[in-house]
Amino acid sequence: MKKKVLAFLLASTMVIEPFTVASAADFSDGMGHEDVQFNDDAEDVPEIENNVNGVDQFSADAVGEGENSSKPPEDAIQMGNDVWVTFDDSTGTATISGKGDMWDYYENGKDFSNTHQNPFIGKSGIKKIVIEDGVTTIGNYLLKGYDNKDSIEEVRIEGNITKIGNYAFDNCYNLAKINFKEGINEIGRYAFENCEKLEIVVLPNTVKTLGKYCFSECHNLKTLTLSNSLKVIPERAFQRCFNIEEVILPENLEDIGEGAFYLCKGIENITFPASIKSMGEISFADCEKLKNVVFKEGATGNLSFQMFRGCNKLENIVVPKSITSIEEQAFLDCKNLATVVVMGNTTKVRYSNFSNPFEQCSNLRTIKGYSCSYIKRYYDSLSKDQKDQITFEAFEGKLHQWSTEKEVIKEPTCTEEGENVYRCEICGATKKAENRK
Repeated sequence: MKKKVLAFLLASTMVIEPFTVASAADFSDGMGHEDVQFNDDAEDVPEIENNVNGVDQFSADAVGEGENSSKPPEDAIQMGNDVWVTFDDSTGTATISGKGDMWDYYENGKDFSNTHQNPFIGKSGIKKIVIEDGVTTIGNYLLKGYDNKDSIEEVRIEGNITKIGNYAFDNCYNLAKINFKEGINEIGRYAFENCEKLEIVVLPNTVKTLGKYCFSECHNLKTLTLSNSLKVIPERAFQRCFNIEEVILPENLEDIGEGAFYLCKGIENITFPASIKSMGEISFADCEKLKNVVFKEGATGNLSFQMFRGCNKLENIVVPKSITSIEEQAFLDCKNLATVVVMGNTTKVRYSNFSNPFEQCSNLRTIKGYSCSYIKRYYDSLSKDQKDQITFEAFEGKLHQWSTEKEVIKEPTCTEEGENVYRCEICGATKKAENRK
């Protein structure tokens, strides 16, 4: 029982005040004297358990409830609930560390609470940004207010970032290197706009969402690998990336936004997957080296307004029957386009007295399609001079689109039967229907 009392008193003393090793020894010696008496009627005092759930309760390593698990350096500046940044002026490095999401910043340079200023404001000479493992997102407007964006040359991501925010690295003209690691799901709008020195972008297959203008104006971008998880390439995502040499569109891609690859002068080949459903206006306009365009079986949607405008290397185009329409000026000013093949008779061709899909295609010589088709109707609308330059080659057979309602050609009389026909909605041909009596 004496040992139990001793344990209780020791524990109580440690809680109440600091207890040195020497005083503990003195106290222990005193307890050892024979004249210390205890009442035999006293209740037993329960022993204090030290080891609870494998943690030494009296150890200096035990962390109190509510304490942060990560301890920032003394000179760190907070930019998330548990995210911090330090600046090493000697190496020009900004290191972002901690756990969880960065705060999003706004155009005024403040966070959502309007109390924390973006720590990059007023800094200069940063060459490298390191984002350590544990940080999970890169906030919107990460560098808003940093006036020397052209000093940044490298961004190194060490952990599993899930999102890169809007405008995070826009106008970092000399940013030449960034690694996109598995785990990134989203890259925000304008995130890397005007990163002119960026040459390689490899997006892992975890990337599902791109924001509009995300890599716009990356003039020296040569190698682009897209995520196979992308279903949408948004508006102007890669416009004016003059040096992209090859683009392989994702197998499940459904939508290409307006101007997505506008003025990508280096692209020579493009294959649209069977999953494609929508292709935006001027999406491949002024791709000067584009010479091969392929649509996989099943591709749908419209060849939109000025979609291939100014693609001067394009000589032949085969439009599959699954394409809904060819819009006005779709191939405007494709000076070397010589042959157009339209595989479906129901693919509509939009034209008027003032405009048509093949406007200013000065070398167009052959159009191929069914004799009953919208492309044939377009050909029939051409002037004599145009027909002298362009010939129409008809496929074998006719595929009429008969009306569902009968058309009365002749009303029946008392002496003669009436005459009913079905009329083709494309070419106007008729076939006899059951006569009315």
